[in-house]
Amino acid sequence: MIRNQDLAHAIENISHRDPEIGYGLSELLAAGRIRIPVDSGSLGEDPCFLFEDNRVFVRKVSFFNHGIAPVEERLVLQYGKAAEKHRIEETPSPGDFFAAATRIHLAGIFCLVNFELFSAVSRLKKKIRAAGSGTDLENILNARLKILQQMLQEPPASFGMSLSLKEPLYFIEMQQSVDCHFVLFPFSYAALGQLAQLNLEFFHLRFVLDLFVSGASHHLFAAVSQGKITGMMYLVEKKRLFYSGLEIHYVATVNGLPLDEQTLDYPRIRGTGTFLMAGAWLLWKSRFPRASEIVLDAEIGADRFYDTIGFDFRPPYGYLLKHPKDKLLLYIVGMAMNCETLPEPLHTAVVQCIKRQIALLKKSIPADHPRRKVAVLTISTCNQGGKNQGLAQIVQQLVSRNSRRIPEAGMLLQVLAQDNADRSRHILVKGASMIWVVSDPVFDQHLEGIFHMENRKRTRALASILANDPFSDRIIPVQPRAATEQELAWVHLPEYIVKIAETTGKKLTSLDPDTQTTPQSYAVARLAAGSVFSLIDAVYNDPLHRSGIACIRPPGHHAEPDRAMGFCLFNNVALGAAYLQHRYKAKRILIVDVDIHHGNGIQKAFYDSPEVLYFSTHQFPCYPGTGKLSEIGTGAGKGYTINVPLPKGRDDKDYAGILHFLLTPVAAQFQPDMILVALGFDLFEQDPLGQMNVTPDGYALIIHMLKQLAETVCNGRIIFVLEGGYSIKGIRECGLRVLQELVDLPTLSPEKIRRMTPEKPGSLPELKKAMDLHRAFWPSIP
Repeated sequence: MIRNQDLAHAIENISHRDPEIGYGLSELLAAGRIRIPVDSGSLGEDPCFLFEDNRVFVRKVSFFNHGIAPVEERLVLQYGKAAEKHRIEETPSPGDFFAAATRIHLAGIFCLVNFELFSAVSRLKKKIRAAGSGTDLENILNARLKILQQMLQEPPASFGMSLSLKEPLYFIEMQQSVDCHFVLFPFSYAALGQLAQLNLEFFHLRFVLDLFVSGASHHLFAAVSQGKITGMMYLVEKKRLFYSGLEIHYVATVNGLPLDEQTLDYPRIRGTGTFLMAGAWLLWKSRFPRASEIVLDAEIGADRFYDTIGFDFRPPYGYLLKHPKDKLLLYIVGMAMNCETLPEPLHTAVVQCIKRQIALLKKSIPADHPRRKVAVLTISTCNQGGKNQGLAQIVQQLVSRNSRRIPEAGMLLQVLAQDNADRSRHILVKGASMIWVVSDPVFDQHLEGIFHMENRKRTRALASILANDPFSDRIIPVQPRAATEQELAWVHLPEYIVKIAETTGKKLTSLDPDTQTTPQSYAVARLAAGSVFSLIDAVYNDPLHRSGIACIRPPGHHAEPDRAMGFCLFNNVALGAAYLQHRYKAKRILIVDVDIHHGNGIQKAFYDSPEVLYFSTHQFPCYPGTGKLSEIGTGAGKGYTINVPLPKGRDDKDYAGILHFLLTPVAAQFQPDMILVALGFDLFEQDPLGQMNVTPDGYALIIHMLKQLAETVCNGRIIFVLEGGYSIKGIRECGLRVLQELVDLPTLSPEKIRRMTPEKPGSLPELKKAMDLHRAFWPSIP
């Protein structure tokens, strides 16, 4: 816990280095505008202080390991932001909220990086004076000093730049089209700015710059994806009499950081920790041949992670690695295949790893055993699509030589001969499709700690289904990413976005009687919208797997351009349609809303547009009171909004009739580029907020019909985005059937589908009225 004397001590140290900043902070401390909150010990592990009533967190591990320096850095950063905010408030503003917020944010980083760079320059100059003139050491230190001075001359705009990776050591494709690079830490203004923003455990600016000043920076490595730092590692070679080992001294990833405005735009890629470990293993075999092992100290709660990738426990608290396994092994081989050549010791070590996997395949281990699956994937990674053709040929020869004793040999040899390395990830699936899936614990942080109908149990119910057979081998994960303010402004007004952003850090904010936020809600809502963008990218660009589902929250279809309502903050599906328009220049987008409530926000966003056809079937009268049959669009968009309001009690057969007799012919005439489905599970017969009688069979049929429609009209491109549904039982039972249909493991026989689909539309009066009304716009309606 940080104490008042710690703040005073930190400000005194700052004053010695920069009297102006120190004086300003001293005044704020004396006025009580910098202080320790009363409840600082009850908000989690990281200690914090208040700066102008905003909580500022200091990483606990950094505070305990490196003393007062991390506190100094957070104070300087906040001072820079406060000074810029004061300047903006004193000058006439054009009202550009986003530009002002960006200026304030960058000013804090600029202030901190310059403060630490000037301090590092001062330390280097002292070392140069102590070294004496004309010595080799003086020349080395002067060269380092020149690099730091050049950094100080770079403009603040460098913070927005992607990191330049001239010579990455290793890289691997972590997800579709997302490369992750293992590099020596790229000392630059932009990289230091990213570290200042991230505030990673262990890797605060002063520690990193001290390594540079002392000449130990060649032991500092980073994982970089999309030009952003996603993880850091510091390695130390430990030598004692008759012993040499490579120690992972510090390691941290963005995934372990709290979700906030500082970290929101950094990719949180699953497996980054394993990726860093793989980089360390490759370095061990190539650059530290005398080291007998990789060692590290255990972190509380991380022992299971170490065990699953191949570390062995060494009492009392240490772990050592000799033979990698599971995902670590996959990453090592994948990274090796992305190198055209490998140093001889490393090449030999990788081949030995592959030989161990071939030996495992020759054993009588069941085909569905996890170790056998990993062995198959490891070997299949070494195909002709990689850069290292020499390694690929060796693996082909090894498999061919042992083909009689390996049941999968025929399939493996076929995969190893392929030019497209990415296909190897799908080889475990036979007779079933794979789907793209967004499902991440980060969505738990919305409305965390309060009672609400729209709670984390909803997405957790779907996650529990996805984690088990038959889905665990049939999903391709999609990484959530944050929608930018500019992207949100495609649908929402800038002042509304700022209003939601201002709820950040506040314990509870009520936006309307139904819709609340908690400290992380704005960040989570941006990730929910951005996840739809990422899912669209995956489905749109993959010729093999053209469907996906986003298990996200908060929901979105009620959110209007200028207000939150119905549990919704940002309109995820409407933003997805706008993304298709901006990113892929799509001219025809079909949105199908099968939530029990009308998606007033989606309708409002495109009510006058002929490029987005909005189709909704919902209970009426019901919240929010919109979605009448007569609401058909306006202007150029007239006829492009189709509402089928239904009285309570409608069942599986009714919904099948609406999709069959109305949606299918309209979609066939419209010919959309892609279908977006707002999927609510509140049609379920036992949902507490709904009064419909749809069963799990009904959900299976709805998904079956929508997938068939997508195959017919848009080459199979369809995504499903979670909206409502407040019976956890309903989400589990109906969600299971939805996912089975998505991966082509149908549970409905053709005969049952025939029985559940009405032969004529006349049995449902609401459908007949809708068909009669819209036939004028869509002659394809029978």
